[in-house]
Amino acid sequence: MSAPWDSLAPAALLSCEAGVEGWIAQPSNTYSNVVYFVVAGALWWRSRQSVKRTHDIPMAVLSFTIGVASTLAHASLARIFAVFDFTAIFLLFSYIMTANLAELGRWSVRRRHGFALALSALSILPQILGQRTGLLVFTLYLVGCLVTEALALKKLRMAPVDRRYLAASLGLLATGLVCFFLDERRVICDPQDHVFQLHSVWHFFAGASLYLIALYFETKHRPVNSTRAAS
Repeated sequence: MSAPWDSLAPAALLSCEAGVEGWIAQPSNTYSNVVYFVVAGALWWRSRQSVKRTHDIPMAVLSFTIGVASTLAHASLARIFAVFDFTAIFLLFSYIMTANLAELGRWSVRRRHGFALALSALSILPQILGQRTGLLVFTLYLVGCLVTEALALKKLRMAPVDRRYLAASLGLLATGLVCFFLDERRVICDPQDHVFQLHSVWHFFAGASLYLIALYFETKHRPVNSTRAAS
């Protein structure tokens, strides 16, 4: 059965699972994206419990966007959707980086979001020049998140933070990245297994990490007192 994206330029295969004919080229890697939609729904539900939460809705939108992009990328194996997939992740990283920079520099919400969008748009260029450079840009953006987070924790006077959320999020992300690279490097790989793939496990760890980092941000960016500007 032909799919609407059969005529699109193919992506460089960055995961082990072999493509099959039809609308869903990589079943395991496609269906596992449900975790991002679950996380988006959970964060949206949390946001309804309190109007004081400022990060739940943006993080829910970002999780939903990653879910859509990754689903299209793995279902189609088309290059354009692979770029969309990486860019959605970079948008999340940009949001985290600029939230930290906003705390350090007292940026306005508009400036912060504009800078996040600009960083994400900038990430598209190297992907067009060479798709596999997406992994390099991924690494640079991840390092940027970690560096700005360290600076924010070091220099800001904040309310007491339950850092278990941060530690758990980083632990899940690190475990997921191990799964991602074991799969991408074909260290543990059965291309014909369309039920279980390590790349699918990466999706679950990444989604859980995203949820925990949202919880951490809601705690971390809570003002010390009423006079402190909101992030």
